[in-house]
Amino acid sequence: KRLILATVFLVVFFLAAMPWFIANYRHNGSPFYNANYLNMATLFYPELVGGEVTQDGTRKMGEQFHSFGEVVAYNPKQAVIRYFFNLFDIFWKSQQSPLAITWVGIIGFLGMLVTFIDRKSKEVKLLLLIALAYLLLMGLNHWEQRYFFFIGVCYAGFAAYIILRFSEISSQIKFFSKDHTFARIIISVALVFIIWTHSLVQAKGSFSNFLNDHPYEIPAAAKFIQSSNPASHSLKIVARKPHLPFIAKQNWIFFPPVKSLDELKLWLEKNPVDYIAIGKRELKSRKELAPLGDPKTAPEWLQAAWVNDDPKFILYKPKL
Repeated sequence: KRLILATVFLVVFFLAAMPWFIANYRHNGSPFYNANYLNMATLFYPELVGGEVTQDGTRKMGEQFHSFGEVVAYNPKQAVIRYFFNLFDIFWKSQQSPLAITWVGIIGFLGMLVTFIDRKSKEVKLLLLIALAYLLLMGLNHWEQRYFFFIGVCYAGFAAYIILRFSEISSQIKFFSKDHTFARIIISVALVFIIWTHSLVQAKGSFSNFLNDHPYEIPAAAKFIQSSNPASHSLKIVARKPHLPFIAKQNWIFFPPVKSLDELKLWLEKNPVDYIAIGKRELKSRKELAPLGDPKTAPEWLQAAWVNDDPKFILYKPKL
């Protein structure tokens, strides 16, 4: 029976992951291609890239490391130390907003401890083991909220578990004798109400921020590019992120690590492109190019082809 269940699980897993495997094979030559070792390198050896964990860091690390083994072998002692420090850091951050509100994080963690002590349910113990394994694995990567949604769900589940177990546990405490059943119920309901209310308030604010920060300018810029070049699918677009070139069905060129407008000009002379996208992400990571945030202060060899005022987003065409 276990063999059958394991087989069903693996079949369903591979069916669900098949689109990713196919895309990975088409783009990288292997369905199991994985370059996450570059993220590990930025975590273990931040001094090599000035503490940069974005693509500026991973791309530079890619010049030195080409496998997981090379990353670990570079400085095993430092790698182990950084791993355990990071493990503590991500656990601490997983207890906090916005992944988990304080009540859910604390009560969920207490639920994990109670589950470990109880040893009552194989299923719950299995979930606890999976959550621990997930944290140990993700300790190899830097913190980013979207990497830890699974842990957030676990906290919610264990928080619910310990509240439901409260009456059973508290019945063994002298204060909560059989004459205080009503008090146990009130406390349990109060905990649920506090968590529910706090979660709704935070979710409303978080969702409002998400809508306000949504990059509406990206689809608009893509529409401009497509309308200006209806027959082309080979334009080269320099941008910090691949979203604009992808939506416009063109080619993405990662924004070069230039430190001045003169360096950008020299780079463009060697690497002709069709558009340069300048938005808040580009200006944040390339502070030396601040004049490009306004077409009026841009150099004469860059012509503003499309401008979005709020938020600021500009498409420049090189005129060298």
